[in-house]
Amino acid sequence: FFFGTMAGVGERSNLPCVHQSYHSVVDGFEAAPLVSRSALPPIVYGCIATVTLGICVVVATATPQQVQHFTASVGASQRVASTLMRMPGSDLASTVTNTATARQQLPGARVSRIPAGLQLDIDMTGNMVPSWTSFPGIALGSLLALAGLAMAVYRSIGRVQKVALAAATGAKALPAGNHTRLAPPPRRNITRCANANADGEMEHPKYCESYVESRRRPTHTVWIGKVPVGSEHPLALQTMTTTNTRDVEATVTQCKKVADAGADIVRITVQGMKEAEACMEIKNKLVADGYDIPLVADIHFAPKVALKVAEAVDKIRVNPGNFMDGAKKFDDDKIYTDEEYEAELEAIEELFTPLVLKCKELGRAIRIGTNHGSLSARTLARYGDTADGMVESAFEFARICRKLDFHNFVFSMKASNPLVMVQAYRLLAARMYEEGWTYPLHLGVTEAGEGEDGRMKSAIGIGALLLDGLGDTIRVSLTEDPDLEIKPCKILAGIGQDSVKEAKGVPDFGEDRQWRNFGRREADLPAQREGDVLDYRSLLHRDGSVLAAITAEELAAEPALYSALGCKTAVGMPFKDIATVDSVLLDKAPTDEAALKVLRRLQEAGLGVFIPLEELQANPVPNAVALMTMSQAGGGAPELPEGCQRFAVTADGTETAEQVSALKGSLADLVLFRPSPDLSYTHVGRRFFEYLRRDDIRIPVIFAKSFEGVTKEELVLQAGSQIGSLLVDGMGEGVMLQNPGGSAANLNELRLISFGQLQGCRMRNTKTEFVSCPSCGRTLFDLQEVTAQIAEKTGHLPGVAIAVMGCIVNGPGEMADADFGYVGTVPGKIDLYVGREVVKKGIPMESATDELIELIKEYGRWVDPEPAEEELVAEAV
Repeated sequence: FFFGTMAGVGERSNLPCVHQSYHSVVDGFEAAPLVSRSALPPIVYGCIATVTLGICVVVATATPQQVQHFTASVGASQRVASTLMRMPGSDLASTVTNTATARQQLPGARVSRIPAGLQLDIDMTGNMVPSWTSFPGIALGSLLALAGLAMAVYRSIGRVQKVALAAATGAKALPAGNHTRLAPPPRRNITRCANANADGEMEHPKYCESYVESRRRPTHTVWIGKVPVGSEHPLALQTMTTTNTRDVEATVTQCKKVADAGADIVRITVQGMKEAEACMEIKNKLVADGYDIPLVADIHFAPKVALKVAEAVDKIRVNPGNFMDGAKKFDDDKIYTDEEYEAELEAIEELFTPLVLKCKELGRAIRIGTNHGSLSARTLARYGDTADGMVESAFEFARICRKLDFHNFVFSMKASNPLVMVQAYRLLAARMYEEGWTYPLHLGVTEAGEGEDGRMKSAIGIGALLLDGLGDTIRVSLTEDPDLEIKPCKILAGIGQDSVKEAKGVPDFGEDRQWRNFGRREADLPAQREGDVLDYRSLLHRDGSVLAAITAEELAAEPALYSALGCKTAVGMPFKDIATVDSVLLDKAPTDEAALKVLRRLQEAGLGVFIPLEELQANPVPNAVALMTMSQAGGGAPELPEGCQRFAVTADGTETAEQVSALKGSLADLVLFRPSPDLSYTHVGRRFFEYLRRDDIRIPVIFAKSFEGVTKEELVLQAGSQIGSLLVDGMGEGVMLQNPGGSAANLNELRLISFGQLQGCRMRNTKTEFVSCPSCGRTLFDLQEVTAQIAEKTGHLPGVAIAVMGCIVNGPGEMADADFGYVGTVPGKIDLYVGREVVKKGIPMESATDELIELIKEYGRWVDPEPAEEELVAEAV
């Protein structure tokens, strides 16, 4: 039946659509089989191919919308989806070439199961075909095979189909574990930014006041106790207690400590009626001791508790994802009809209205605080685990407030992934511009972690938004004591407020930045050329590069230099490791033989050596890369000094479009972008990349920045904000941080900060990624101690993400950004997760870390730590 049908109808048919579909099926199984052909009998493939062809004919005259709905509902294979979208009448065109491209196009989604080399080409044939009734045999065969096929295929490859179809249609894809429906197409935005297309319509929605300078987004003022929050006031600083709220004395002491450190507002966990009653005591004791710092009650799952505690605190934080819905079950099979969806909205309004009215009566504020990790099942079913879903979830509650004429509320859109967080806040701001709303924004990256990594991720997310003029109150969520969050808050607030005050900006340059996309720009990395003495392909790394500026003094300390650059050594010879810098830059060309020998060893280990052109002309260094200005480079290939085969150019951000255009066709290996401190790094960077985009110049760009007169913490936060604001938009291929004199960070520390920045921007992973909550009164174990223990034993696993959660509130949800999870459920007991699925329950804390390691091994993600250097030496000897 299969061969007869396919040969007779497919190969010999005069119907171009069927003919094309036939070849699509056959080619598809050859190019990217979803199962091993050797593992199944031929009849199975006959059924699959017959179903594919039959469905093609059945829906040949359907609209693209009907096709999309049909395939999403049935959950057929990815190849069925690809073939269906070839039908006449389709007006969709898109290509997903591989997993990496899919990750770029779908930020926040876990695109991990698309077969390598998968390609979906959707085109239009424009041919008419007869009704499916003309082929009853095909239709009957399709129906008979579909029942068995659906059961076998749906669970194994249903998500591959959803991701592929989402990419093909431009809809949002559902990440792992989520959830039945593709999100609807993006809303048509009315308010636009300052660049229009030929029809007079603006290309991209407006999400900030200005793209050429930092300018605060206008908001009305929301009062949180005595503290005003809004664009007319300084940024308010927040933190959260980690004590048991029932322990009134400990909580009061911690509130005083954070107030003395400079916090304007403090949040307290309120999970039950006893905690609500304790809040009244806490408030009274603080006032009696002369502390009038506003208190915020953090509410999850407990509307009745919120009503009670509103009598004692100044603001209520509600989480739209669990205010009514309760704990998540993440039911993959749940589909909400429009009627069911509306019924839940009505139930939310009934439950939320009493709280809004009480806050209105008492003069309290509300924060509608969406978390990426705790979206409701309803939202996940309709929008997926996306930034669009986060915004709509918040808007559902905001509409209730507005209906009751209550406007003393703020929004937040938190996520542990800085890119998702930035995207969600931008979408929220764009929607508010569209609606004409002026509500303030509370900024934060949730579960950022600790130390430099936590500060870097917070700076990337919060700093990027502040430099766009977004944000009115901020919290840096660290797995540290609450008072330690205040200093980085102050530094970030200063970065944002200074950028607005200084208004350094640039003239309007007609920006066309795809801020909703977060896809990385395409850059041509150095390639090997005929006659090359060295392998110059290692100058840069495909996932993001780290360059280091070294001095003559550092060059003289050979063993220490190798270590600071991240090299491993064996018998004194350096070689690259996973976190070794890719290239080094010297301001002066060395002349003594010892220094030249060190450079030669670095080159042999695969590190590039960049030296200014003038220095090489005076003192040639074999195989060094000449660094020159754009005017020196001209176009094409300039004349190079003796022994020099490659060159790179520098840019300072003042270049005109014509000057940048001169790079078209240049053979430069990279552009070192280092603007003057007098310029706004973010805005001159955006202008430079806009000029590159217009001429399709694909030379890699490395962001260089020198920090002087700063502490190490300030260096991390400034680099995260200024350079991170460009990296999150896909601009740039690497970083080079400098601290002349090493007062804030030495060469090794700068290297680690640089790699941390690339990892925080989801570019290059060189260590385990930890998602750890900052702790609060719900936490069921010592989060700081446990996180440190887990990091010590598992920190050598690049590409592996581990979530450490103190309780269940955001636990399963934040697993969306983690491979494995360690979550407190009851005192002394831990549940272990793989993604969002709990796989081991009730493990005693004493053995939970070892069980986590065994779980990582079970899933094939474990590697043993590398041997110490002395072991390598012994082995070499």
